[in-house]
Amino acid sequence: MNQAQNFKHRKLIRPFIAAQDITPNSRLYLLKCIDTICRWYKDNQIEQPRRETILSYKFWLDTKQLSSFTKAMYIVVIAIFFCGQKSQIFIPILHG
Repeated sequence: MNQAQNFKHRKLIRPFIAAQDITPNSRLYLLKCIDTICRWYKDNQIEQPRRETILSYKFWLDTKQLSSFTKAMYIVVIAIFFCGQKSQIFIPILHG
């Protein structure tokens, strides 16, 4: 992912990360998890992720030498991020 593309997705996720009540190190971890899937989306030319996309991403994570805990955290972060995005679409008044 080049710097311009990296900046674009980071600009979009900045409000999500800022809204989390977590430590600075956890914020960096969230960013790493989201960067990873954004890079995977780009590499696989995915523009409209669906449930099957996330399952493919999980299978891709299985090919990496990651602990079960790390793989689970990557998936959990994505679920939290997408749930947050969905709530911003459907309930914008709660988000300012």
